[in-house]
Amino acid sequence: TVEGVRIVSAYFPNGQAPGTEKFAYKMRWLDALREWLRGEMAHHPKLALLGDYNIAPDDRDVHDPKAWEGQNLVSPEERAHFVQLVELGLTDAFRKFEQPEKLYT
Repeated sequence: TVEGVRIVSAYFPNGQAPGTEKFAYKMRWLDALREWLRGEMAHHPKLALLGDYNIAPDDRDVHDPKAWEGQNLVSPEERAHFVQLVELGLTDAFRKFEQPEKLYT
């Protein structure tokens, strides 16, 4: 915690591929992270979640969305988890401002 801001640095599991045990682990990990963050945010209203999310929240976050379709990092399940993190009260800082095309997270 720096000057009242709780800083959380996280490396989200990759998840390998939908339908694998590693993907199921990632989903459980994301559930646990969300619940842990909920508690942290109750104690630290100013919280920044930084790191490597291993989730492309939107098609504009990958070079070729069609090529990525059905794969890890862009699955509906992973994207839903990203939305749930934002719904905790977090802000996607990259999307807070309009970004030029072909700029990837």
